Amino acid sequence: MDGNSTTSPNESSGPGPQSAKLTGTLLTSAVVAALGGLLFGFDTAVISGTLDALKDVFDLHPHSNWLGMSGSFWFGFTVSSALIGTMVGAVLVGKPSDRFGRRAALIVLAVLYLVSALGSALAWDWTSFLIARFIGGLAVGGASVAAPMYIAEISPAKFRGRLVAVAQLNIVTGIVVAFFSNMLIDGMNLGGNDWRWMYGVEAVPAALFFFLLFFTPYSPRWLMSRKRVDEARAVLGKLGTDDGGVEEEIGRIAASLDLEHHSAKEPLFRKVYFRPIMLAMVIAAFNQLSGINAILYYAPTVFGMAGVGKHAALVQAVGMGMTNLVFTIIALLVIDHFGRKKLMIVGAIGYILSLGATTWAFHTYADDFAASAHAATFNQRAKQVAETVETGKELDIIQRETAKNIGDAADADKPDPMEIVVSDVITALQAADRNGAAEAVARAKSLAKEADAAVDKDRVKTGSTVVLVGMLVFIISHAVGQGAVIWVFVSEIFPNRIRARGQALASFTLWLVNALITWIFPVVAAMSPTYIFAFFTGMMTLQLFWVLLVMPETKGVPLEEIQKKLGIE
Repeated sequence: MDGNSTTSPNESSGPGPQSAKLTGTLLTSAVVAALGGLLFGFDTAVISGTLDALKDVFDLHPHSNWLGMSGSFWFGFTVSSALIGTMVGAVLVGKPSDRFGRRAALIVLAVLYLVSALGSALAWDWTSFLIARFIGGLAVGGASVAAPMYIAEISPAKFRGRLVAVAQLNIVTGIVVAFFSNMLIDGMNLGGNDWRWMYGVEAVPAALFFFLLFFTPYSPRWLMSRKRVDEARAVLGKLGTDDGGVEEEIGRIAASLDLEHHSAKEPLFRKVYFRPIMLAMVIAAFNQLSGINAILYYAPTVFGMAGVGKHAALVQAVGMGMTNLVFTIIALLVIDHFGRKKLMIVGAIGYILSLGATTWAFHTYADDFAASAHAATFNQRAKQVAETVETGKELDIIQRETAKNIGDAADADKPDPMEIVVSDVITALQAADRNGAAEAVARAKSLAKEADAAVDKDRVKTGSTVVLVGMLVFIISHAVGQGAVIWVFVSEIFPNRIRARGQALASFTLWLVNALITWIFPVVAAMSPTYIFAFFTGMMTLQLFWVLLVMPETKGVPLEEIQKKLGIE
């Protein structure tokens, strides 16, 4: 993008681009590659529906203690394990895709997605789960680079922007699909293994992605880089070119490859590139210091902390995902009209208002949210033991949960009356004392009723409504600001000779900060969600000042002029 219009330089020169046609091979190949983006979004967001189960299955509750660190610390590490893989995958995918081709890289990534989905679903212990999630992260990181690269290289200039945008939108679509899938599976009442199904369903689109890739062509640009000119010529004939001339396109690709060969020796970390490097790293860091990905990953938990029931929290997460998708599309349509800086200012103000309101709600209604969560837990346990007494099923599950919960309460020096009653139910059932079990169930129901009576439902409703509205405004603010601007802005501030490495640096910064925020989120939230949302609010206030005082506007400015403004000659 040259900053003068919404078209690239190739698009604006002469009548050639007008003759380019969207061929069936091009459309099919782009859609198949874009499935990598959908899997990207699905794999990163699916964990949001399984958080409670992971705590129970792997004993990651706040009062657990491993190696001197709290369960919240290891819980955050578990959620961020895929993000660590993402950083590694984004860095490592470049050389293999250059050597073996973009399509071959995508095929390997599809296998990694499949292995991660099945491995997460079938994990037999915490370590195997971490490995499976890390493998999924490798696929996500690799796909974030290889999928848009493949689409860009097979597309004529006339369609390139729109087809690459499809891959980016598919990431947001994958997040929505993950939230929706989690909600459906939770509503199917599959028992204690529903979390495994949430991960396992990803195997279906991953397998589809794998098989469909074999029907897509190699990138003609990659074929040219490997001196396979005849094959590149045949592929270009199927994909189409800007002016309909295959030989002219062959010549342009050859010239471009020769330029890249000479500019590859240009170092990135030079004094002359200090400003674009800092701009790219700062905007990438602020992108995650808003809390966007952590909030998406922990969305049901955030709503749960606001007194919303588990299934309702999953439903609200779907609403967040849909809002994100709709406003991302709108923002992409208007970014070249309003400019990057204006959208960032609007987004930053929206961040501050929404996160500030959420911080206020968690502070003001903290006791009410805690009472509501306490009552929900008591009601769930009372219902669970009543069904066990009636059917005789899941006694072993309740026994394990009760032993763990009593241990947690003892560690926290807070005896849990409900778990003591549940323990009495287990003892009575083991002794075949049906009357004793029935009496204990009655006491459990009484405790749940008392807990319900202690909840001020009006205050909980008011507080949870503020949190829900705050999160929706937050998502809209991200979609119209950072979400739409970051990669356009980063691509414009680096000169051609180092653009790929500059974008890779921004990507690495984003994923690093994402992993750190995701890791510490449950640790701080366990103390008080007020603290973590106050932190996000403070960071977005700093971002607003950075945008106003430091960030340059790049809309309508030729790339050469941008470079001069940044001190690059």
